[in-house]
Formats: sequence, structure tokens, C-alpha cells
Amino acid sequence: MLWYSSDFTHPETGVLCRFCINTSEEVIFMQVSPNALQAGMIPNWEHARAVCKRWGTHSCGSHAEAARIILSSFPDILNQWNDTMIWNL
Repeated sequence: MLWYSSDFTHPETGVLCRFCINTSEEVIFMQVSPNALQAGMIPNWEHARAVCKRWGTHSCGSHAEAARIILSSFPDILNQWNDTMIWNL
């Protein structure tokens, strides 16, 4: 099953992205959010996709572990999420 994080503005691209955790495969990865298209972020779309792909796929066995992985890569991300829940459960 796939779970998606809240959207965040990627610091390198300025494009809305989100994290996805696949609980069946126990991995987390980043992708451009579909909301980026609605927000008119099309000019930076391909660059954002490349940045997301470069972040890669990481093994993780739980939402808590995924949160630790996210925070180790993006320590200021909670400021964008206003300390709300990371996962749209």
C-alpha cells in the first residue's frame, strides 16, 4: 500500500513534492506532487523529477523510520508542514 506525505516545496527546485512510502515493499521515495501541475509549476517539472529520482529509494520498515529518513535529508521540512502529521493516513 502507498502512503503519501503532505506536499512540500523542494528547496532546490521550488516545486511541490511529496514522499511516498510503499509498506508492501518497505521503501520510501520522493516524487513531484500532482498538485505542482495545478499550481503552474510546469517549467521546472523535469528538473524536479530528476532531483526526486536522485534522492533515490530508501529501505524503511515503518512510518516512523520514514520520518527519520526524511528529517535527515530535509531537517527544516517540519517548518513547511507546520508540525502537522507527515503522513496523510
